[in-house]
Amino acid sequence: MAMDEDLREQSSQLNKKGQRIQHQTEMMMRRLPIARTTLETLAKADHAQEVKKVAHEALNKLNASSVKPEELFLFLGADTPTPPVDIEDLKRYRGLLDSLAAELDVPADSDQWPKGSIAMYGLQKLAERVCPGASAPALDIRNGLLEMFLREGFLAPLRSCMPLDDAVLRAIATIPFNGPQLKPEVFVQCLRKEGINVSGTADRQFASSGDEADRNRRYQHDCRLMAASNQQREFANDVIKRQMAVAQVALETIANGNDPEALKLARETLDGFNALSEPEKSMAFFLGADQGAAIPPVDPIDIRHLQELHEKLNAQHRDAGMEGCGSIDARVMASACSPGADMGAVWLRASLLGIMVQQGFLAEWQRGKELDEAVYRVAATIPLNGVQLDPNTFVQRLREEIGV
Repeated sequence: MAMDEDLREQSSQLNKKGQRIQHQTEMMMRRLPIARTTLETLAKADHAQEVKKVAHEALNKLNASSVKPEELFLFLGADTPTPPVDIEDLKRYRGLLDSLAAELDVPADSDQWPKGSIAMYGLQKLAERVCPGASAPALDIRNGLLEMFLREGFLAPLRSCMPLDDAVLRAIATIPFNGPQLKPEVFVQCLRKEGINVSGTADRQFASSGDEADRNRRYQHDCRLMAASNQQREFANDVIKRQMAVAQVALETIANGNDPEALKLARETLDGFNALSEPEKSMAFFLGADQGAAIPPVDPIDIRHLQELHEKLNAQHRDAGMEGCGSIDARVMASACSPGADMGAVWLRASLLGIMVQQGFLAEWQRGKELDEAVYRVAATIPLNGVQLDPNTFVQRLREEIGV
């Protein structure tokens, strides 16, 4: 049992680390094109020669044509169709990850282990050793989605760390989708059309085996794959960080010069880097919540509407033979809430409320699927730090709210 708990904790820490690195990378990837555009403007306009020289030198270093093949992983956009891959390449790629098991058993940030080969050289370079000419980004995205669906139980009785039929691998190798945007229910329907019956939840998947050694093998397998993904994120982060440093140094040099117009444009660009986009604000909120930050109060009606939306989508999925509604698009959630609602805080408070309902703590204030209004008021306003909410504290606050 101790090993099982240790692997769960390792999985949790790897997931948190991956989110932090990805957040940093995405922030820089949004800012780098802005910096390039400013440098291009400065290089073409009628500015002092020293300004044009600094801008040209920076642009030459950032020239996309000089990007190494192993660094192209950075340039697959979320709306770009993910290329299909050859099933044999997919098999060899999965074997490559297994061959890295020794280094992937130790987190990349461990003081007792050097950076892994993926973090040092990039996934494309390693993949080309076993799959010449194949796209590592496409292999990584497709295999990563397959493993996530296995891990979260969407493909039960199929499980991670177990042999998979060619029909399953062929399906994930060829199903069309954009970026990493493949919904589990779409893939499940694809498998069912191929005559492969899959269904279930993660809880059922893990409960289906009483073999502790089997569970530990699967947890260890999942941790290795997460470590591989984190090493690729580290590699990508290092690449974009180097590029961003080139652009930022050039802009700061120009901003400290004597050309007033160039100075103004460079300073506006640099100052703009401090502004967060909506997705960046959302990710910053969740990273902060994970570290115990205070969660602001919200409007009780927004929590109610979000829970009603969740129940509606759950019903639709049940009608379609699926279990659970999976993740809900942020735009869909926002459409169910008041204009300007803090969606991160609403989602987190609604989620914690949902957990307490499932665990039966609020049965006294529940009428079928309906909850008393006081429950929503407390859920919306109870002081909350991070993602931990004591049900007993909630119930006590609820009794105070209704004067019991």
